[in-house]
Amino acid sequence: DEGTTASDEATASVALTDAAPSATVVKDSDPGTVTEPGGSVSFTVTIDNEGPEPLTIAALADSVFGNLLDAGNPAVSANTCVALPPQVSAGGWVACWFDADLVGLSGDPDHVDTVTATLRDDEGTTITPSDNAVVAFAPAGSTIGGLVFADLDRDRIKDAAESGLGGVRVS
Repeated sequence: DEGTTASDEATASVALTDAAPSATVVKDSDPGTVTEPGGSVSFTVTIDNEGPEPLTIAALADSVFGNLLDAGNPAVSANTCVALPPQVSAGGWVACWFDADLVGLSGDPDHVDTVTATLRDDEGTTITPSDNAVVAFAPAGSTIGGLVFADLDRDRIKDAAESGLGGVRVS
């Protein structure tokens, strides 16, 4: 209490490192098997941003069906990918789907195609996650069966909390 004032100064350096972008792409087909001579298949594409910052969708290309962001793409129909938002938020996900006609006979090699997303973060770092879908060709007159369920955690496995969906037509 002598009225003396004290002061001090200090500086600190903090190094910031860019967080690397991280994302996954999942491509599914419905149905997974078509009877010969082929048929229409619906494909779903999900982009999951696992990183800490938004990612811009620069491209979404399919190895067989081409540019999925092109509204005039003649290889696909009912294409909702053209309406995807331009970015996937940090920790978020987006999904779209499209239909395509496949032609094949029983015994032909399975139809396999890969979708690749070109994604960029705000520093311009580009990543290209991809996934493929496989559709088999079955003999005419064969039956396709299975269980349709709400895959709430998107792991492609039916968990106890995920109930079946009735009245869904599988073709």
